[in-house]
Amino acid sequence: MIMIRTAPLPLTPYQIDAVQRNIGRLFLLALLALLNLTNELAAAPVTPPLTLTAHTTRAEFQDALDYFVDDAAAMTLAQAQQQRFSPVRGAFKSGYSSAAIWFRLRVRLAADAPVDWMLTFGPPYLNHVTLYVENPRAADGFERREYGDHALQEHLPSRLFASPLTLSPERTLTLYFRIHSSSTLYLDGAFVPLEAFGGQESGATLWIGLYLGALLTLFFINVLAGMWLRDRALIYYAVYVLSLFFLHSGSKGMSNLLLLSDWRMDLWMGVGVYGGVIGSSLMFDQLFDYARHRPLLHRAILLLTALSLIALPFSVTPYYSQHVGLFIIGGQAVALYTLGMLARRVLRRRAQPHDALYLWAFVPPAISMILNLLAVFGVMHLDNSVRDFYLVSSLFHLLLLNFALAQRIKDIDANRKKAERHAEEMERRATEQRNFLAVLSHEIKSPLGKISTSAQMIALTHPDIPEAALTRVGRIRNSAVGLSDMVERILTSEALAQGMLTLRREPVALTHVVDNALTALAEEERSRIAIHIEPPDLRFEVDPDLLTLALSNALSNGLKYSPADQPVTVRASVAHAMLTIEITDQGVGMSPQDVARLSAMYARGQSASGTSGAGLGGYILYSAVHAHDGRVQIDSQPGVGTRLRITLPPHAE
Repeated sequence: MIMIRTAPLPLTPYQIDAVQRNIGRLFLLALLALLNLTNELAAAPVTPPLTLTAHTTRAEFQDALDYFVDDAAAMTLAQAQQQRFSPVRGAFKSGYSSAAIWFRLRVRLAADAPVDWMLTFGPPYLNHVTLYVENPRAADGFERREYGDHALQEHLPSRLFASPLTLSPERTLTLYFRIHSSSTLYLDGAFVPLEAFGGQESGATLWIGLYLGALLTLFFINVLAGMWLRDRALIYYAVYVLSLFFLHSGSKGMSNLLLLSDWRMDLWMGVGVYGGVIGSSLMFDQLFDYARHRPLLHRAILLLTALSLIALPFSVTPYYSQHVGLFIIGGQAVALYTLGMLARRVLRRRAQPHDALYLWAFVPPAISMILNLLAVFGVMHLDNSVRDFYLVSSLFHLLLLNFALAQRIKDIDANRKKAERHAEEMERRATEQRNFLAVLSHEIKSPLGKISTSAQMIALTHPDIPEAALTRVGRIRNSAVGLSDMVERILTSEALAQGMLTLRREPVALTHVVDNALTALAEEERSRIAIHIEPPDLRFEVDPDLLTLALSNALSNGLKYSPADQPVTVRASVAHAMLTIEITDQGVGMSPQDVARLSAMYARGQSASGTSGAGLGGYILYSAVHAHDGRVQIDSQPGVGTRLRITLPPHAE
């Protein structure tokens, strides 16, 4: 075998340098090719143009749109044309932003299609929309048209923004939309043959008008039902329904037919958004009594309501886009919490009769609102299906919730009638008891008078009877007088309760009224009363008998519940034409609960245990003072004492 050994050919330095330069050029070419391939792969796909044919009656163009976001909202059309547009089929943040969004639409007309079309687009509550229509005769190649709810006088009066276009067959027309608004930033619309535009618009307006009319009807029905039944939940539901009227009439362009523009359109939509937050949150609060069962959530709802009312005027300013999303999220948080609570009740079989209806009524609109929020904040694509689902779910929600509320109204009305029947029965029984008590008191009063008079005559005509017998006769007379006074209090309290007591006002010296009140007291009791009347000859126009009875009861109670060695002080004066009488004791005092019950008939406090009494003194006192249009104020502390203040105004003829 023959082995052949080869040796490497020697390269000159010039050849080595040439090889290195060629390798560098090849590497640079490969890098440029790679970069070019990356750019081509990263470039947004070109959305095909929207094609209009002779058979097209309505062509929605949203899926034919491309867009890009101008964060500074400062680009011109020439600058926007140099930007990279993306298809709107993907999700993008589409609302509540200070940025401007550019949309590009390419439309192509088939050879057999009509050339005159109406371009309708919205939503109609957008503040500023600039439409650039490709026109070779224009200075920069595009004709500029201004739209938006701040420029309604510049375009056709219709629900949506409408722009007539004349297209050329077999030619692609490019349109640019620049949207700058404080609300949701999206664009949808359609091309409609010009001769069919009026008919389609009339039909859509009719159906939307019927829907909005139904909302107004529900609003008035629930307002009247809420006022009749005094049910706040129905009133707040009516507010929520009214907010839907504002929201849907604005989003569907019916408010444009009223030629609302500038701040009025912004306020219209603001009422729809904030009214929905307020009405739904307060409705949930009332339906499920969060004030009692969820006090923290109740306070949060009241705070959300107050802040929404404060924020409402700002809906006409650019600040609307900066805070409205937070309020919508707050309202949705209340709704989702309520739905979760209802679902838990239903699953645990602890639901109230109408909880399941409430649950199913609010599930669809809650889902649609969540989808809208996700689309607005760029998590998912905002298209017609999402917006239409919101409208359909609202209709389903209204039908089901009104059925549930109708059942609620039926139950409330049944309970009201039951309560009325119960009240009538109780009033009948009370009337029978009062009549029986009045007859009995009258029948008892006459024998008591005879007993008292007989006891007095025995003491006067038989002065020589033993001292022990005379003492017993005195006890008989005192007991008869006490029973007679109690009967008088019962009759007076019943007359006050029935409103059958007529005041007989006359100017009278207050010392005379106080002296008459003291006559019913024993001598040792009268000695404990300290009287201070300034001036001493003070006169005031009152019913002397009724005021004497009120003061007698007040003094009697003050003496009864005070130590025997402690005085009871009476002070009277006039200031600013108002008579003030204060009765102060250093007795056992009363708790706030006892003070609150003092004005009720037959009510006795815990401090009265162990003492005799019918519980009529406080009722007579309050009734007598109120009959004079006066006021009673009691300051009392257990173990310290009580201060009673009576304030009477001057008598107005």
